[in-house]
Amino acid sequence: MKTPRRTVTLLLLLAAYGCSSQPPDDRPQQDREMVNATHSARQAYRQGQYEIAARQFRLALRRAQVMDDAGAIGSQAYNLALCLIALDQLDEAQALLAEAERELTRDHQALADVLLAQARLSHVRSGPYDQEATERLLRRALDDPQSRPDALHRAQIALLQADLACDRGDSAAATHYLAASQILLGEEPAVTPVHAHSARVRGRIDQLNRQPRLAGQAFDEEADILRANRRYRDMAKALRRGGDAYTQAGQFDEAVDRYYQAARSWLAQDRLAEAEQDRARAERLAERLADAQWRQRLDRLRAEYPDE
Repeated sequence: MKTPRRTVTLLLLLAAYGCSSQPPDDRPQQDREMVNATHSARQAYRQGQYEIAARQFRLALRRAQVMDDAGAIGSQAYNLALCLIALDQLDEAQALLAEAERELTRDHQALADVLLAQARLSHVRSGPYDQEATERLLRRALDDPQSRPDALHRAQIALLQADLACDRGDSAAATHYLAASQILLGEEPAVTPVHAHSARVRGRIDQLNRQPRLAGQAFDEEADILRANRRYRDMAKALRRGGDAYTQAGQFDEAVDRYYQAARSWLAQDRLAEAEQDRARAERLAERLADAQWRQRLDRLRAEYPDE
């Protein structure tokens, strides 16, 4: 007997780019184990506890596979993929997104979220060197009849197109796509990770236009939004970008502060390599400033590293 059509529960893409609105409400489910696992996973995800969320989404995916519910398999595979992207487990995430696309296609569900996630993952993996695959996925997200993108999807697609333009050094095209995304986002308060992505694109354009001070301010805005949304890994990356921009602007006090904040956050997240990279950046600038107080703070931070 064919399972009745149900709206699929998808977490809009948050991870590698940190760009989405809040996830939609859970759909009604028959299987209590899957309901409970999904609920726990979503709570953990909102708190930035991606390891816990991944474990729970994996349980939910297994229950969906037990039932052979194509829509639920696609939904849970997608959700688990987002957690793994946040955890830098990109190979498995890519395979899960492919599974999500197959199952959602089988269940005649919209594919916009999955195609956009695949495009973002493609961009993360290829960077500025191979844009063709990313562009192809973005075209599918816009034009595939089963994609069915809404205004928020289109805004995020435009922001990723702006990122690609920045990768090419094309400030004019990036500005065009940024403006298009802002129209699609409307007048809503700038409080979601999508707005953080918008701020990051604005900062990248400012850098291309040789306005590093404005870029630093844009990256500060990005970090503030991500902090409020508990996206701490992405926040630390934004702080690093701010440090880079303020260094370019010759505002070394501001740069030391951003690198220090990033290093402290990385250390608390047990990301020691990233912590040391940003601590070292801050230390070089503190020496350049001959600032003894900053050197002392950075030495205390270094003393907090676990014994090797």
